[in-house]
Amino acid sequence: MSIAYIKNRYTLPQYKVTATLLIEEEEGTSDMLSEIKSVRRQRRTTDLINEIAKLQAFSLHHRTIDSLGWDIFWTAHGRVAMERPLYQRYPYYFDIDTNSLHWYFNQTFFIDQVDKFNFRFYNKNGIDTLLKLETWHEVSGWKFRISESENRTSYASYSFIIYDPVTITKLSRSKLTFEADKEEGTIIKISSEGPVANMEIDYINALCDNYIHSGLERKRQIAENTLEFIEEQISIIQDSLHRAERQMINYRLNKNAVDLSREGQMAYDRLQNFYDQKTQLKLKSNYYKYLKDYIENKRDPQAIIAPTLIDVSDQLLIDQVKQLQTLYEQREQLAFAAAIENPSLVQINYHIQSMRDKIIEILDGLIHSNNLANQQINIQEEQIQQQLLRLPVSEQELINIQRKYDVNNQFYTFLLQKRAEAGIQRASTVSNVRILDKAGIYNSVPVGTKKSVLYLLAMVLGLIIPGGIIYLVDSMDTRIKDRSDIENNTDLPILGVVSHDTTGENIPVQLNPGSAFAESFRHIRTNLQYILREPHQKVILVTSTISGEGKTFIVMNLAAILAMNNKKVLIAGFDLRRPSFHKIFSIDNSIGISTFLAGKNSYEEIIKSTNIDQLDVMIAGPVPPNPAELIATQRTKELIVNASNTYDYIVIDSPPVAMVTDAILLSRFSHSNIFIIRQNYSTKGVLEMINSFKDGKIKEISLMVNDIRESKALGYRYYYGYGYSYGYHSKYGYDYYKSATK
Repeated sequence: MSIAYIKNRYTLPQYKVTATLLIEEEEGTSDMLSEIKSVRRQRRTTDLINEIAKLQAFSLHHRTIDSLGWDIFWTAHGRVAMERPLYQRYPYYFDIDTNSLHWYFNQTFFIDQVDKFNFRFYNKNGIDTLLKLETWHEVSGWKFRISESENRTSYASYSFIIYDPVTITKLSRSKLTFEADKEEGTIIKISSEGPVANMEIDYINALCDNYIHSGLERKRQIAENTLEFIEEQISIIQDSLHRAERQMINYRLNKNAVDLSREGQMAYDRLQNFYDQKTQLKLKSNYYKYLKDYIENKRDPQAIIAPTLIDVSDQLLIDQVKQLQTLYEQREQLAFAAAIENPSLVQINYHIQSMRDKIIEILDGLIHSNNLANQQINIQEEQIQQQLLRLPVSEQELINIQRKYDVNNQFYTFLLQKRAEAGIQRASTVSNVRILDKAGIYNSVPVGTKKSVLYLLAMVLGLIIPGGIIYLVDSMDTRIKDRSDIENNTDLPILGVVSHDTTGENIPVQLNPGSAFAESFRHIRTNLQYILREPHQKVILVTSTISGEGKTFIVMNLAAILAMNNKKVLIAGFDLRRPSFHKIFSIDNSIGISTFLAGKNSYEEIIKSTNIDQLDVMIAGPVPPNPAELIATQRTKELIVNASNTYDYIVIDSPPVAMVTDAILLSRFSHSNIFIIRQNYSTKGVLEMINSFKDGKIKEISLMVNDIRESKALGYRYYYGYGYSYGYHSKYGYDYYKSATK
C-alpha cells in the first residue's frame, strides 16, 4: 500500500492525444480497374501504407520541430523527489551565443536560485559554479545568459536540456503511433502520449500541417517543372514557326494565291498526318532525354515531371519512376538519423542505383523505338514526296511551305494548351489530405492505472506475491536438499555422506580423528571394502560434475582416513588443468604427473611424501597445453601399474566430467568411481548427467554426498556429544546403499 501511495503521489500522469486525417483519392487517378472491389481495397491499403511512411519520415518531423522552435526543455523539481515538465511557462529566459562551443547538447543542467541576483549552476559531469542573473557567462567555451522569468514559481530547483535537432526529432517521432482502417476508409489516426497534454497537442497539429504543406509543395514543384519543360519546348518551336510563317506569306505575295489540286490536297493531308506523328515523337523524345538527364544527374525524383503529363503512356516507365520516388522517400527517413555506413541506408542506396540504371535502360529503349518510328515515317514520307514530283513546281513549293507552317503551328498550339493545363494545375493545387479532427484538450485522455485501481491492486498483490514467491522459490529450487531428491532421480548407490566441516582445515580427519566428521569417512572407508573386494582392486577415482562440489577436499580426507588404517596410500593429482595439491602440501610444482606423461621425469621423481604417515602424493605438475592427449597415452597406464605395485590404495583426483573428458579417460584404470554431490549446491540436473554414464562409459559408479548441514539431512543423524550414532538400520553390502532409511 505504501508503494501504491508513493506511486500515485509522485508519478506524473500521462495523457494521450489524437488527431484524425482523411486521405482522399487524387483527382484523375480513377480507371477501369478501380471499379473492381478487390483492386480498390488493395490500392487503398497501399496508399495508406505509403501515407503512414510519409508521416513517419524523419525529414517531416525535423521540419515540424523547426516550425515549433523547440530546443530547450525545462523541468521543475520538488523538495521530495517530484519532477514536473514545464511547457510554455518557462522559469528563466535563456540566451546563447551562437558562436560559442556546442558541447552542451543533450546534457541536463540544474539551476538553484540562491538569492535575487545569484544562482547555482551545475550538472552531474563536474560543473558546479555560482553565477549572476542577467549577465553573460562563459563555461568551457559555452557563452550564455540567464534571466529570471515572471513565470518562475516556488519549486526547489529547475533543470533544463538543450537537445540537438537530430536527438529531439528522434525522441518526438518515437512517441507517435499511427492507426489506419484499411477496410472502412482511408482514415489515419495519429496519437502521442506524454505528461504535458498541450505539448503533445501542439506537436501533432504541427505535424499534420507540415505534412499537408509538404505535399502541396511537392505538387507545386512538379507543376513548376512541367511549366519549365514546356516553356523550353515553346521557345524552340517559336523560331521555326515564325520562319515558316514569313516564308508562306512571302510566297503567296510573290506568286499570288495558288490553290492545290485534288491530288495535291490528298498528298498534303497525308504529309500533314505524318508530321503530326513526328511532332508527338519529337515531344516524347525530348521528354525522354530530359528524364534521362534528370536521373543521370541524381536529382531528387520527388519533383520529377510525371510521364502522364506529357502524354507518355509507357506503363513500365511510369511504374519505375514511382518506385524510384518511393525509394527516395525511404532513404529520406534514414538519412538524417543513420550513419552513411548504416546497413539499411547502404541497401536503399543500392536499390536506388539499380532503379536508376533500370530507368535509363528503359529510356534508351524508348528513345531507340522513337527513332525507329521516326525512320519509318520518313520512308513513308519519301514515297509521298515522289508522288509530289508529278505536280506542278508551284504547287510542290506551296505544299512544302504550308506543311512546315501547319506542323509548327499545330505543335505550338499543342504546347500552349499543355502550358495552360500546367498553369491551371499549379493555380488549383489542393491537398488530398484533410484534417477531420485536430488534437485538442477535448480529445485528450489520461492513460495508465487509476489511483483507486492501483490501491486495490496493491492490496491484492500484497497478499498474493509473498505466498507466490515462497512457492516459486521452493518449486524452482533444483538444488539437492534431502535423500528423496537423490532417490527420485537415480538408482545409483550412495557410498556415504560427509558432514559440514567447521574447522576450515584441509584435512580435518587428521586434526580431530575422534570427531563425527572423521567417523563419516570411516563409514565410507568401510563401505569401500564391499566394492574393492579383490586384492588387485586398488584404484579409486573421485570426480564431480561441476567445480565447487568439494572433490579435492574429499580426496585428501579419504586418502588420509585410508592411511590412518595402516594402509599405504597415494594421492594422484590428475587435475592437470587446475592443480592445487602443490599449494596444499607446499611442494614445488615444476615436476609432476604432466612432466612424467611428457617423458621428462621418471616415476620415482614425481612421488612426494607428506606429513601424514603412509600417505604420499603425486602433484599435477606444470599445466600442459594438451592434458587430455597426455592422459590418453600409454604412460598413464604405466604410471597406474607402477603405483599399484607399491601402494595399497591410489586415490585419483580428476577434473569435473561436465567440463572435460579427463575423468572418462582415467576411469579405464579405476575400480571404484565416486561422484561427489554437495548438499544445497549441486542441482538435480547433475544426477541426470551421472545417469548418462551408466551405459558403460564409466563403471562401478557410486555417490558421495558432501557438506551435510541439517541434523536429519539425507536420512542420517549426527550427535556431536559423546560418540556417533548412525541414523539407519540395514545390512551391509551393496543393498545398504539403496535401503538406508531415516
